[in-house]
Amino acid sequence: MLFVSVIIIGLIARTHAQNMVGFCDGGFCPPDSTCAADGMCYTNPTNTDCADVAANCATLTAYCTNPIYYDLMTEKCPNTCNRCDSQGCANADAEAKCAVWVSNGFCTNAFYTDDQKREHCARSCGLC
Repeated sequence: MLFVSVIIIGLIARTHAQNMVGFCDGGFCPPDSTCAADGMCYTNPTNTDCADVAANCATLTAYCTNPIYYDLMTEKCPNTCNRCDSQGCANADAEAKCAVWVSNGFCTNAFYTDDQKREHCARSCGLC
């Protein structure tokens, strides 16, 4: 787990290198910025073409559905994690807790219909 944390921290540091906006205040930063492991706030990059920001996304695919890394992977590896609007998923995760639901088996449980999965977590369930 420590090794993964180092990889993720490195991923954040490399992608934010030139966008520092100040110190984190109790773990919080201004809107449109993120508090990194170094205690600094960095502006969130805009990624209108949905390209992966980090170079090592292909090696981190297992973290795409991990609730702990869901937001980070969505920001840094949207293409690899299939979270691009160009894939027919505009606003496809209506539920903020999709990552948790996925890890609990929502997408693979036959109790839920495909329509329910599309309605709530289409992108996370890979239905786009």
